[in-house]
Amino acid sequence: MKPNITVVNINLDHLLWRTRSKGQDYDFIKIPKSPSIYGWFSFFGKVFSNREPDKNPKNIIGKLGPFQFVATCFIDDKYFDLSRRPIKQYLIWLLHDNYDISKIKESLANDWGKDFISPSKGLYQLFYESSDTSKLDRENYIINIERSSDNFQKLEYEDIGKIELPKKDTISSRHLDQKTKKEVEETFEEAIGKALIEGEKWAVKVDKGEFVSVKVFKRKYLDQSGKELEDFLQCLARSFGGSTKDQFLKSIAGNPKVGVGTHVRNCQKGFDSIVNVLKKHRKHEKLLDLDENKGKAFVSECINEGASPDDECIRNIYLRLKELAKELSQNNLDI
Repeated sequence: MKPNITVVNINLDHLLWRTRSKGQDYDFIKIPKSPSIYGWFSFFGKVFSNREPDKNPKNIIGKLGPFQFVATCFIDDKYFDLSRRPIKQYLIWLLHDNYDISKIKESLANDWGKDFISPSKGLYQLFYESSDTSKLDRENYIINIERSSDNFQKLEYEDIGKIELPKKDTISSRHLDQKTKKEVEETFEEAIGKALIEGEKWAVKVDKGEFVSVKVFKRKYLDQSGKELEDFLQCLARSFGGSTKDQFLKSIAGNPKVGVGTHVRNCQKGFDSIVNVLKKHRKHEKLLDLDENKGKAFVSECINEGASPDDECIRNIYLRLKELAKELSQNNLDI
């Protein structure tokens, strides 16, 4: 007897899809044609606020104006970036009037995002290899998600309430300009990326107590060998609170992101920048239930970029965050 197959249809024009390719960082690779708004980045931040993808997909339901949406995020370990980190997938499906929403609630599995990626492989694989979104931009066809009823999982929702965007945001525009991106909420990955660059700027600025111009940086550090490399590692160690032997700092030194034209005034040490981001995104709270080894591993995974739990700077960041977590716990007890 053949299994009962359930089919759910998704029109790509109704999908907000954020992910990355093998070589390019996270970005929106598909944006809904309707509704057409100026603030997708802000909306995305509200939906996935304080939600980190893992291997078990998480579902969220809410409203954007007249549209209900179903969102999911998960770690897609079939695809890896150049640093061998599994790629995260973020999907927000806007349910227009032409969908039978009651049927979707009955027919959509908990891991519908993974079911979506499978038939979309022809589109995503091309982007993953090349970072080219041109084919995705041209496609608006319907993806059919198929799932055997014999293997069906009940879809569970977390109601995050109604999200309404101001009328001034309902401007027809596909991409956000740079000014808008700075004004809206950042994802954790983007915030930690900026923190690393901030720490690198501080290292560029200070060399043996003296300020270093960007021209000097280009001459001394972009063509590194011998003493110049050791000098740069010393600067990075002072910025990030670690040792020149740290794998994390060697990784930064081998591929510096600061270059000509970068302003290095009023920048912050990498140690403080990273601690502030992890605290802002409440990552430090998870350290209360972890021992030192697991805690250092957690911090290194949050930072990525070649960070190792054995790095001195990772241990120092972990110890500071653990201290902040204990202070927060004590304050909660005192209330």
